[in-house]
Amino acid sequence: MKKRISEIKEIEPECIKHNIEIITSAPTFEIWFIMHYRDNRLRFQTSKEVKKELQNLNGTYKESMYMYKIINNSTDKARSIAKHFEQQIIRNKENLLESNPHTSIYKILDAIDEFNKLNAKK
Repeated sequence: MKKRISEIKEIEPECIKHNIEIITSAPTFEIWFIMHYRDNRLRFQTSKEVKKELQNLNGTYKESMYMYKIINNSTDKARSIAKHFEQQIIRNKENLLESNPHTSIYKILDAIDEFNKLNAKK
């Protein structure tokens, strides 16, 4: 994880310069999937641990499976949980990149929603 954080910090100035927001999940993307099932406070050391927990929650998780149909109905719940985590990290003055667990995936969905609203007005 330290290598990933270092790489992100290295590209961060260029991203800021070009108005690009970095979206992260720690310790792995699948933490976003877990948030569809519950408000997770567990800290995971490896992505393998996250994937094992996800498999415990949904019974069949594999990286290659199509999760959208399974999690679609609980995406609003996951968004709320992810936002709450991030707000708590900010309130505690912690470093988001070093926080485990966290995910900013909800920001992508918020941006898509905003884009759709703007296009609906045209």
